[in-house]
Amino acid sequence: MKVNIGLGQIPLSHEREEIALSILKEGISRKLDIIALPEMWLTGFNPYDTNLVHSEAFLEQVLDFSKNCNSIIIPGSFPEREKDRIFNTAFVVHKGEIIHKRRKLYPFEPMGETKYFAPGDYPKVLEINNIRVGIAICYELRFPDIFLSLMLQEPDIVIVVAQWPINRVEHWQTLLKARAIEGQYFVAGVNIVGEKGKLVFPGCSSIYHPLGNLMMNAEDKMGLFTCKVDLEETIEYRKAIPVLKDIKRAKLNGVI
Repeated sequence: MKVNIGLGQIPLSHEREEIALSILKEGISRKLDIIALPEMWLTGFNPYDTNLVHSEAFLEQVLDFSKNCNSIIIPGSFPEREKDRIFNTAFVVHKGEIIHKRRKLYPFEPMGETKYFAPGDYPKVLEINNIRVGIAICYELRFPDIFLSLMLQEPDIVIVVAQWPINRVEHWQTLLKARAIEGQYFVAGVNIVGEKGKLVFPGCSSIYHPLGNLMMNAEDKMGLFTCKVDLEETIEYRKAIPVLKDIKRAKLNGVI
């Protein structure tokens, strides 16, 4: 089964909302299977009431124009309030409905996220249109437990939504590649591009094959970048090197 993935690399500009809407609509018109946008691209990390309202309004637009579309849409992550807590939440939209919320488990303390955001939960893999999809959020790329939990659920593709700065771009590329190899699934990382204060974001949204091959890199460009992946290659790789089978055997025998 072949899957068309679209990653929307959004610039840090005043026009970013219009650009994001245009990217999503283009992805829908091209009938992409998955369309993903970066972490907190709309509001940044300050969960003011105005940002919460702005996020909700944007999501309502996405729900409205995606009613008759079969694409799996991950419009990025946004601040989400539940009672007295706020989460960094990635949403999954399908046919005009929010079908899943993925709350970031590990807020990034060096950037002050822990001041505002409560920790979420481990990711759950969704099966939509016969595609098994998992989501990780930025800093979680550094945590093996996140990706082991995904691996045990046997996803086809893991989407990583991020705001990853240029001074750590080698970590970004290395970790995306490593997670694809160790998890034996496709990994697609979508990042923002541009400058925000002293921070520079390189873009470099990328897709890695389970064998570690780089299939796409958006470099520092803006727009929608696409790549077709073949899920049969994941199945073949898992048969050739049965890592998950051995993990399950070790668990059954009480070794881990």
